[in-house]
Amino acid sequence: VGQGVEQDSRQAVEWYRKAAEQGYMYAQYMLGDMYYRGLGVAQDYKQAAEWYRKAAEQGYMYAQNNLGDMYLVGQGVEQDYKQAVEWYRKAAEQGHATAQSNLGFCYLLGHGVESNLRTGYMWLYLAKLNGNTNADEWLKEINISFSEKSSAESEARRKFDEIKNRNGTN
Repeated sequence: VGQGVEQDSRQAVEWYRKAAEQGYMYAQYMLGDMYYRGLGVAQDYKQAAEWYRKAAEQGYMYAQNNLGDMYLVGQGVEQDYKQAVEWYRKAAEQGHATAQSNLGFCYLLGHGVESNLRTGYMWLYLAKLNGNTNADEWLKEINISFSEKSSAESEARRKFDEIKNRNGTN
């Protein structure tokens, strides 16, 4: 970011690494991001996945979603839809809107889970409730019955409230 100092990605990597090696999950996530983007270091998806994993295992939802993305496409890790779903679900259950939509697509396409339009719709609707602006357009494309949509929307609203209460947000 370079607030108060000249922006220096290499220096940022050094500081993130020091904090990351001490177990600070945000620094682990940011170091993974630096490797993913090739900022201050050579782009290295394998290193990105390793640092994302360290933060993800500590419960950092942004790292969980990014690690899910990497498993989905096999970037820095062997492609594994089931692992992608596992990491998306962890982030989605914490209220990460992009992970919720990613999980919804996994259900729609049958990636790592049995294909289920209603469950896919529910996760996309939850993503919409959490502010994912693309989710509304995607929801219009899902062809399920009115009663299934109503049921999925009710479940999404319950889950939305459950996540809000668990996270202490109103």
